Amino acid sequence: MLVAGTYIPTDTSEAGQTRALQLFTSWTPPEGFEFQSHYSRLTGGGLFVAETESVASAMAAIAPFTPYFDFDVTPVVPIEEGVEIGASTIAFWASIE
Repeated sequence: MLVAGTYIPTDTSEAGQTRALQLFTSWTPPEGFEFQSHYSRLTGGGLFVAETESVASAMAAIAPFTPYFDFDVTPVVPIEEGVEIGASTIAFWASIE
C-alpha cells in the first residue's frame, strides 16, 4: 500500500530539533516500509511517499518521531488509478435515474 505523509515540528527548540535530527540520522526504516520519495519542507518538517506492507509498519516507522512532529499519513493511489476510479464513479452516478 502506498501512503503519503507530512510532518510538522512540534518542538522547535534548539534541543528538540537537535534530538530529532540525531534520532533520524541513526534510524533505519522498519521492515515493510520503504520510502519512494522524501523531502524537507522550507518551513520545517517534511513530506514523503512510502510503500508499506501494513498500517503497523507505517506506525512503526513514525512512532520514534512522534514526540517531535505532528504526522498526517494517508493511503494514496497513483493518479491514473484515481482517475479511473473517479470515471467509474461518475458512470455509476449517470446510470441511476
